[in-house]
Amino acid sequence: MALVVNTQSPAGKQVDQVESQEDRVMVERAASVGKIGALKGGVLGLDIGTSFLVASWMQGEAGKSNVVFRSQRSAFLELEATSRNLRMLEQLKHAFIQVDKKLYLLGDPAIDLANAFTSEVRRPMRRGVLAPKEKDAIRIMRLMVKHLLEGIPEGTLVMYSSPADPVDHSLDTTYHRDLMCQIIEDDLKCKAISMNEAYGLAHYELAEDKMTGLCFSFGGGMVNAVMTFAGMDVLQFSLPKGGDWIDEGAANARGTTASIMQMMKEEGVNLSKPKNEDHQAIAIFYKRLIREALESFVKMLIDEFFERDFWSQVRIA
Repeated sequence: MALVVNTQSPAGKQVDQVESQEDRVMVERAASVGKIGALKGGVLGLDIGTSFLVASWMQGEAGKSNVVFRSQRSAFLELEATSRNLRMLEQLKHAFIQVDKKLYLLGDPAIDLANAFTSEVRRPMRRGVLAPKEKDAIRIMRLMVKHLLEGIPEGTLVMYSSPADPVDHSLDTTYHRDLMCQIIEDDLKCKAISMNEAYGLAHYELAEDKMTGLCFSFGGGMVNAVMTFAGMDVLQFSLPKGGDWIDEGAANARGTTASIMQMMKEEGVNLSKPKNEDHQAIAIFYKRLIREALESFVKMLIDEFFERDFWSQVRIA
């Protein structure tokens, strides 16, 4: 049985401006691609994460095709719509939307400005699903998805990631999964099919292991895990903790903000030999999360398969 662990990473961005009747909006777009245009096979993958939205698709002719990626950080910062703030954002060419008397700074610029102001960013998602206490979550998520997939042909099949139900039954993922389906089908006029995030990872990483193994996806809002046997989805669950939990815990321990801890974490932390006290705090919470994920999986495996002749059929690597 193979063990696979996956984490997310950001991609380069540039800013482009778009005007709409509903909102004044500047849209963040990946630097290496413009509008999506024609897709090979008419299929696009969309990973809807707490920290990032990432789209991927095949492009090019037979024998020369390649995989294209585009990402958008799922974060925003709220500012008052004063003339001073408007001038600042326009001069910096930062992505934002204006709703009534509020400005919402989108993507990586939100992180940068939050660190400069020593404040916290907000996210349309929390713990792997749309944030129930974030009043602007749906509006901002719609904008992010529509502009991340700008130019996608109508009728495209969009395979989008969805989380498994948490092991502690602390939340229901049905609303999030169905609402994202509605955004893709109604706003983009595409076909939508959801797939468990870790199971999607298994299709790629376990191809040489006869689709048999354990896959863990450590995201910003939660850990998704799946066990597959000969391509069958045998067991899946999620742990409602992730990168955000690490950032918040380390920030509280060190008396700083989660945004600053997130920036340090993404720059790289040696979990075995942290170079300073901030990195040590991040490493402590990282190790705790990994331990909890493994302990939860072991408990579920014992409950489900202790009396079955299952383990003799798989290779542990």
